Amino acid sequence: MKNIVNILAGLSLTLLASGCKPTLDAPAPDTANLDFSRYVAVGDYITAGFLNGGLSRESQQTAYPNILAQQFAAGNNATFVQPLFSGSGTQMVTMNINEAGIPVLSNTQDLLTFLSAGCNSTQNIISDQFSNSAETTASIQNLGVPGLKISQISLSGLGNDANAAKDVPPATAGFNPYFDRMVPAGDDQTYLDVVKNSKPTFFTVWVGMADVINYAMSGGSCGTVPNATQFRTELFNLVDSLSGGGKRYGVICNIPSVQYLGFPKSLTVQSKYQQQRNDADLKIWIKSLRIPNQPSLGYDTVEVTNNDFITPTGLDKLGINEQVTVNGNTYNLAHGLNKLNPLLENEVLDFKEAQNVESYISIGQSLSNPSYNSIITTMVTAKNSKFLNKVAVANMQELYGTLSKGINYNGVVYNLTPITGGFYSYDFFSPTPRGQAIIANEIIQTINQSFDTRIFEVNVNSYPAFKLP
Repeated sequence: MKNIVNILAGLSLTLLASGCKPTLDAPAPDTANLDFSRYVAVGDYITAGFLNGGLSRESQQTAYPNILAQQFAAGNNATFVQPLFSGSGTQMVTMNINEAGIPVLSNTQDLLTFLSAGCNSTQNIISDQFSNSAETTASIQNLGVPGLKISQISLSGLGNDANAAKDVPPATAGFNPYFDRMVPAGDDQTYLDVVKNSKPTFFTVWVGMADVINYAMSGGSCGTVPNATQFRTELFNLVDSLSGGGKRYGVICNIPSVQYLGFPKSLTVQSKYQQQRNDADLKIWIKSLRIPNQPSLGYDTVEVTNNDFITPTGLDKLGINEQVTVNGNTYNLAHGLNKLNPLLENEVLDFKEAQNVESYISIGQSLSNPSYNSIITTMVTAKNSKFLNKVAVANMQELYGTLSKGINYNGVVYNLTPITGGFYSYDFFSPTPRGQAIIANEIIQTINQSFDTRIFEVNVNSYPAFKLP
């Protein structure tokens, strides 16, 4: 060891004496046999770059597909076509801390209206059109459509604004204003049609998130999540189209548990109100369905638990004094803080509803009715699968689980705690730019491990930081 040190020291002195400087070439990326010349991303909220309850040109540019495209290009200035807004984009929510120290959203009308598509909510047309021709639509590489549900993938007219006028109470889920931006006026083609025409050389798919997010954010009061057959059929159609029948490479992202959404912990919220009102016995009360999705079977009024999730609507109304009539008598009671005036169904995703959603995502109801994540795994790993060794699974369930405990990136810790965790933006479900970078790195790791490539990860901390309210 001493001889080696002496040799190295002597070599250093020789180099210094001669004025020579060793040349250390930066390692070059290695794409192996993958062709990234036309990368296409398919998905919904997160894929599009949704941020703070809306979509903007700025947020689109920090979406994980755009980050991936930059890493795939590795300085070669390859283009990545996104349906960028020319203006400021759609309205975003803001956040304040109320007198009890609870994060409360403001400017939520547009977001809540959008989340309620198909549930007595009229959708607004976005005036900032991106595509006016079939050629422009076919050129788009980020096909992320906020709010895209599994049941809408093969739905004709989803992007035809003539259907927006039909979305009146009782509304249907027949129009998506973000998809409308991507197709020419009056176009009835389906989302699957657009995917088929995208002709990628490499692709990523992350669908199913919108179904879970919309259901959870409405407290289980708007719509239902798709069954296993619907999920399997639509996912297979997407992957089959993107892969050219199993000839091209790509990545599917699985779906994180509903417990990993960024809702504040309910007992933490309760504790804040106990402190603010100087009442250690104060409880938060919720109106809970006896059986999920079966309001005809009645409700119970129960104390909140940490396995119940208070929605932004519930957080906004919690603690506000209201006049309540009970048995002919009128009382002035704080909303949610008295058993006679509990949080309503759309204001809480209770633990029974959360467990019900979880059974669809990762637990599975039976062998004949498996979970979404098991469907994803089986689709690409089964011995007879045409996608075997061509399509890899990025384990977002595991990533979000790790984030729930905290991940350290170069001295900065990220977790799923709303506001301070650095991963979630103000709406409690879409990532910050740094959260998008964390997701991009997970996909890059999956590609490198699955296809023997060497694509470089990004420095998460170099992306815009989360702005505290």
